[in-house]
Amino acid sequence: MMTTSTSYQFTRDRMTSPALTVGPDDPAAEVVRVCLSRQITGVPVADVDGRPLGVVSIVDLRCNNDDKNIERRNAWLRLAADDETMSEADLEALTQGLGPVRELMASPAISVDEDAPIIEAARLISKHSIKRVVVTRKGRISGVVTRADLLRAFSEETAKAHSRDTIPASNGHAANGTDQTTSEPVEALDVSANTFRNMVEAYQRGKKDMEHRLASEMKQRQQAEVEELLAAPLLEPEWRDLIVKAQHAAERGGTECVIMRFPAHLCDDYGRAINLPDPNWLSSLRGKPALLAKRWDEELKPLGFRLAARIATFPNGMPGDVEMSLVWR
Repeated sequence: MMTTSTSYQFTRDRMTSPALTVGPDDPAAEVVRVCLSRQITGVPVADVDGRPLGVVSIVDLRCNNDDKNIERRNAWLRLAADDETMSEADLEALTQGLGPVRELMASPAISVDEDAPIIEAARLISKHSIKRVVVTRKGRISGVVTRADLLRAFSEETAKAHSRDTIPASNGHAANGTDQTTSEPVEALDVSANTFRNMVEAYQRGKKDMEHRLASEMKQRQQAEVEELLAAPLLEPEWRDLIVKAQHAAERGGTECVIMRFPAHLCDDYGRAINLPDPNWLSSLRGKPALLAKRWDEELKPLGFRLAARIATFPNGMPGDVEMSLVWR
């Protein structure tokens, strides 16, 4: 059986560094500018000290699903795919009506220390159904690791393991480990098309294996989280912390705050009402989300606060995680 050493690599070995970042008060046009410059779909949001505050992505720039925003998002996606540049006038027109980054970003940022094993980054990407994690050094952003980076890492290790299992010991080295490397003519090397095809197949196997592992782990973690949230109470300290979190968001100029993120499986319709959206979506909630909604209805709704929800992720085209927000705008 082939074994890999991917889990023993460090996150810093696979991160893109330095990471381009935007600030919470930057306009949406700056996000488009940065993403187009690097041909990426998301960028970390950092404070003045370089500490992660969140991540803003193409999806966040969509804002809502009305025709104007969908057309706007698709327009700059086409530009990004074609590696085209945009004038300042185009940038402003494309992002007209969008607020500053702090109103668009997903917060808090999902981050991992650069000295953590690369498998920890894979766990976070799997658990939160995201495309990238922010890498930090002493609490400050030092890079970014994406799902594509992880697939490449696993595929390369799989290819190396396959090579070790198939190349004879006599190929340049004695079986006892003594280095007997000699200068070989090019025609003596195994550079046939068949060898290259085997490399491609090893890469594809590694990629599929990684995808299956991530999907399996995500499913297991999601099931465990659903079972936990079905039985968990809403404790008074938790409720107070949510109010304080929302207050801090308002102090920073925000008009809403995500107060809970949970799997769509905690809805009895698997998130369908939220995705439509159906005005009666609250009745679909179960477990702790339902307790939080009840507390809002009794205490915060009379004070003018609204409760909103959106499907934050769509793994394999199906509702994944739900973000429930307290809104005061």
